[in-house]
Parts: sequence; structure tokens; C-alpha cells
Amino acid sequence: MRRLTLTLLVLGLVLLLVLSSVTLAKGSYVSSFEEKYPGAKGSKLASCTLCHASDFSLNAYGRDFGAVQHDFQAVESKDSDGDGVSNLEEIKALTFPGDPGDKPAVAKTPVPQSTPPPAEEKAIFSDTRGHAAREAVNALYEAGIVKGTSDGRFFPNACITRAEFVTMAMRALKLPGVSPYLATFSDVSPSDPASSFFYPYVEGAYRAGLIQGFGDRTFQPDGELEKEAAAEILVKALGWAEEAKALKAEEVTAALIGLTDQGAISDYRRPYVALAVKKGLLPAQGQLQPGRTLTRGETALLLNQANQLLDRSTAYKNLKNYALGPNTCQTCHGEQHQNWSGTMHSRMVQPVSKPGATFANFATNKVFKAEDAALVVGGLTNQRFLSKEFKYLNAYWDMKSRQWVDYKGGTSWLAACARCHSTGYDKSNLTFVDFGISCESCHGPGAQHVAGGGDKAKISVAVSDQVCSSCHGGQAKELESMGHATFFAEQLEKNPGYKDFCITCHSATAFLAKAKGQPVPKLTDFKTGALKDDRMGITCVVCHDPHNLKEEAQLRKNPLDTCVQCHTANLAAGAKLAAGKDVHHPQKEMFLGVGGYGAPDTPHAKVVTCADCHMKGLDTEGVTHVNHEFKPMVDETLQTKHGPVTVNACQQCHTRMSKDDLKAYQATVEKSLGTVKALLDNLKAQIDVVRSNPAKADLVKKYDEAYTNWSFVTNDKSKGIHNYKYANDLLQAAKQTLEIIAATP
Repeated sequence: MRRLTLTLLVLGLVLLLVLSSVTLAKGSYVSSFEEKYPGAKGSKLASCTLCHASDFSLNAYGRDFGAVQHDFQAVESKDSDGDGVSNLEEIKALTFPGDPGDKPAVAKTPVPQSTPPPAEEKAIFSDTRGHAAREAVNALYEAGIVKGTSDGRFFPNACITRAEFVTMAMRALKLPGVSPYLATFSDVSPSDPASSFFYPYVEGAYRAGLIQGFGDRTFQPDGELEKEAAAEILVKALGWAEEAKALKAEEVTAALIGLTDQGAISDYRRPYVALAVKKGLLPAQGQLQPGRTLTRGETALLLNQANQLLDRSTAYKNLKNYALGPNTCQTCHGEQHQNWSGTMHSRMVQPVSKPGATFANFATNKVFKAEDAALVVGGLTNQRFLSKEFKYLNAYWDMKSRQWVDYKGGTSWLAACARCHSTGYDKSNLTFVDFGISCESCHGPGAQHVAGGGDKAKISVAVSDQVCSSCHGGQAKELESMGHATFFAEQLEKNPGYKDFCITCHSATAFLAKAKGQPVPKLTDFKTGALKDDRMGITCVVCHDPHNLKEEAQLRKNPLDTCVQCHTANLAAGAKLAAGKDVHHPQKEMFLGVGGYGAPDTPHAKVVTCADCHMKGLDTEGVTHVNHEFKPMVDETLQTKHGPVTVNACQQCHTRMSKDDLKAYQATVEKSLGTVKALLDNLKAQIDVVRSNPAKADLVKKYDEAYTNWSFVTNDKSKGIHNYKYANDLLQAAKQTLEIIAATP
């Protein structure tokens, strides 16, 4: 008897719990059902039997209702009981949507034989037929944004993961993905096969500022995404972030007033959700459920709406600091990419295992083993080596002596050098997109350019030396100090006699246009036209070609021709300089020893280039500092981190040449210039009187030739150093000619 009593008591408790759960369900869902469907209030549907069978198990409608987190609207388009009538139509007819035996009566109207049967709705995935998101999912599939599973399902009612949402959003809004060499998040890696489909898009979303991840540098790709988080990401992706942040508190409140659960929105995301509501991305009335996880079907609907609101002119401004790497550029700019691949810029950092990356002899290295070196840095004068942890190893290979040199290693390449040695460097996470100085290092991040279909306005083509100075700061500063870069602006503003032909040697823009065979701008273009803000003089890219390595140091021409293409009197081969005219910057002609009068052609005695004398710098620790002031270093003392060092460019060839010796040679030429100038001045009045006299034509011609010789040597400006013998011969010939004229009655 006692056992029977105990059994009845347990059964009673179980029944009480079951009835309580049903009562709770009725209290929480039936009232919501009546609020959602006022026409069904008080009907047989407004009870537990809407979702439960007689044994309190869930019927087909109850199971679907639970699968979408108890969202009535989400199951309206479904036919839960499979009786051919949607749940919404059954509710309107007050029949049970979970009972196939209870459905609305349909009048049977004979269909004329001539009328074709209605076409079945198009559902690409088997499980989206009848679903509210069917059309949105179809559109995403046809646009190549979603694929579904191999068995033809989409799972529209399944919760979407963080990785899935970011991938779908990036694809839907046509935001490019990127695959950095070093991953930003520890749990999203290119080496993990599970990450392969979303890795580029998660990285892209981070670099576009759409996501941040968590404090432990994880992204948690398999985690679920709340509705309010999705709104934040899409507001940023659509380019509305600044507008959201600018909303005042009262504007946020006004935008959210129609949402019954707006108090559940987190404080941080309220401006984003408010703007999403104002813009029509989210509904303005009813229940938002901001903390609920989105389903895949809801995501499709949301992205479809976002696509309709997308304005590419504002959306892509998020991409201004987003680099994609040289392989992306290669798809459209193959020739430039191929040329660049042969430059030292592309080979700044390479795996040691890459063929040709290094010729260092590891057999003679007593500091570290070959297997300790993962990467090699540099290659012009020396090569340094990095461990797998991106730390410098304790010796470098000197390219000139072909020996190992001890070096204080241990420095982090990522922290100290990667900014200049890589593309797409992110200093906050010490990550980068690719090794080397590539397209975007000079042209700026290319994501906006790519997303805009190659929009030229979204990529930098600046010729300023500031592009180079971000890494080559010392050389750019020297270039600025000596006037090459500033001369054009000065002449344009202050020289009333400035001509169109001058600018091809003074303006970087004009020079490059001529070099590329493009129309050369006029002075008016720089003064009042489209180039009125362009004052770039001779900058780095005039002499150096960033895309090519035809000549040493990526020069456009060889070291001699680079300078003399502008520093020349433009004398044709075999011709003479115009007698009686001033000679304009004739450095080329002086060096070659041609064009003057009364002296045989006499090329410079040494096979040297302008750079040998004007760009001699300092070799220290295997690093050559090239002098971009173009100032001949003759017994010049430079202050370096190793102490004062004296540099003498002349001693490359003249081992005993000192600054005093150089000045002595120049003094000799200066004295001759003074003698000739005095003779010219003394005879000028006499020659001017007889210029129109045919009988004196030969005399006038001789005077003019002497004047041109003097002008030739004077305007060469080296005081004979560019070609000492030829300069002296020209002045001696001029002196003799003028003395003969002076003695002529």
C-alpha cells in the first residue's frame, strides 16, 4: 500500500510539472499568438494544442516554431503539416497548422483544359521551398555568394556562424577578401582547412574595420552572431559608421521608439541599430530581438536589403587603408607586375629556400646553421637573416667581400623593419599581407580601386618624393635640400621669362609624360589649368623606375645618361654650339669634349659617370649611403653613428687628390675665364660697331666664337673639373683669337 501511494505521488508530481510547463507555454506564447493574430483570439487555435499533441509532445508546427526561436512570422510561409496549405493561411482559416487532417476547405473549380497548370515556385535548395527567405537565398546563389550543401540544402532555419555571416556579407557587398602572410586571428588560419573558405573574408573584414575580434586575438568563427552585431557590421560595411557615431542620444531614442524590446539593445550598438532602422535595413516596429542569433534565412533577407541600400561611393571608403597584395594587382597589371618582380623591391625579404634568394656560404658560418635561417633580407650590399620567429640572426653576409660579418642580432624584424620591408603592414597586430615593397607600398592600398572595378580615382599615382621618403627618408631630405625638387615651383612663380620647353626638365609630371610618349602639359596647365596644384620638381621617380630594373639602382637610364638628358645644351652629333650665344647647362658637351671652337674634340680622360663624383657616399657595415645632394664629397667630414668619417670622391681614381689640389685646378681655369672675359668686354664696343659691315664679318664671327667658348666653360659650372684639358684648350683658343682681333686695325 505504501509503495502504491508513493507511485501515485510521483505520477502526480510529473503530471503537475507537465501541466505547469504547458501552463507556462500558454502564458508566454498563446498571448503572443493572440497579439500577433487578433483574428484568432479566443479560437481553438489560442491554446496549447496549437503546438502540442494530446500527449503534450510537439506537433509539426510546434517543432518548426521552436526551431526559429519561437518567431511566429518566421514560420508563416512554411507548410509544417504538409497538407498543401501554408501555416499563415491555416491560421487565417482557423485550422490547425500542425494537423494535416485539419485544413481549410477549398472549392473545387474545374480548370479549363486550355489553361496550363500553375508553375511550381522556384526553389534552388530543397529546404527553402515555401520559406520566407526563398527568393533572397535564390538571389544570393545566382550571384555566387552562397552554395549550400552537396545534397542541395541551405538550412535556412539553422543559426548562422560568425564566419558564415562575414563571408556572406563581404561577398554580397562585393568587398574584396585578402590572404595575409601572417594571420590576424589565432583561430582563423590559412593552414587550417576548416578556415579556407572564410579566411580571406574574415581578414578582409578586419582590415576594412568591420570586425575586431576578441581580446585574446581570436575571432571565434564558429560562434553565433547576434542580430545587433550583424547590424553593426552591415552599417560599417555600407559606409554609415561615422553617421551612426554622430547620432545624438535623442535621435537614437526616436529611431528606436517603435521597437518593443529596444531596451535590450546593448549601449555600444544602439547608434548602429538606430541608423539601420532609420535607413530601412531593420524594421522600425515590433520586436527586434537584438540578442537573438540570426538564422541563415534571415541573413539572406538582411543581405538582400543591404544590397538594395548599397551606395558604392560611400561603402568603399572603409577600404582606404586596406591592402590586397601584389598578386591581386597582377590580375590586371601583368606586365608591370612581371617587371617589378625583377627588382630588389620585390626581393627585399625572401625564404632562404627560394632558388637564387641567397648565395651566402653557410659552410663558413660559425655563428648559426643554415637551418636556423628562415628568411633572407636585402641583397644589394649585404644579406641579413631571420629566424622563424622573425628575429635577426647574429651574422650577415657581405656581398662584396663574400664573407660573414658578426652582427648584433636578436632584434624583431616585425617590430623594427616590417613597416618598410612588407606590404599591408598592421602595426597593431604585427601582421602583413605580403613580403617586399610592392604596388601598394607606393600607390596606396588598392581595395577601393579593386572594389570600384579599377576606378583610377581610388588609387594614388603621385610623383612626389614623399612616396619614397616614407622608407628612404634620408635620401629624400637630401634631394629637397639641394633644390632639384623645389626648382620648378620657384621658376614657375617668379620667372617671367619661363617657357614651355623648360618644364620638361623641371617638372616631374611633364618629364614623365614626355618619357611615356604622352601629351606634354603646358605652362598654362600648371598656372590655371588642371595641374594648378602640381608643383613637383625633379623627384625620385624622374630618375628611378619603380617598376623596372634595366639599370643599376632601378635608374631609367644608365648613370651618365640619367643626368645628361637634362644637363645638356642639346647639341646634335657633329655640330657646333651657336656662335655668339650663351650656352645653357652644357655639362654633357663639356664631359664629351665637343661643340667648342678652336680646340679639337677631347673626351674626358677617365671613364666615369656623374654619379661617381656627385653621389659618392659612405660605406659602413656593408651599407652604402648614396649622396642625393649631388655634392662632390672632397675631404668632407660626415658625422655618423660610428664617429666622424672623411669622404673623398676624387680618390676613387686620384689616390692623392685633396681638396686643396682640386681648388688649385679650379683656380687656374677661373684665372683664364677672367682673362678672356676682360678681353671680351674691351672688344665688345668695337665689335658692335662693325656687326653690320660685311667686310668685318669674319672678325665678328671670331669674336662670337670666343664668346661662346667663354660661355661654354662658365655655364658648365665645374670650373674645368668636368673636362680640365678641354676647358683650358677652349679658353686658350678664345684668348688667342681675341688678342688677334685686338691687334687688327
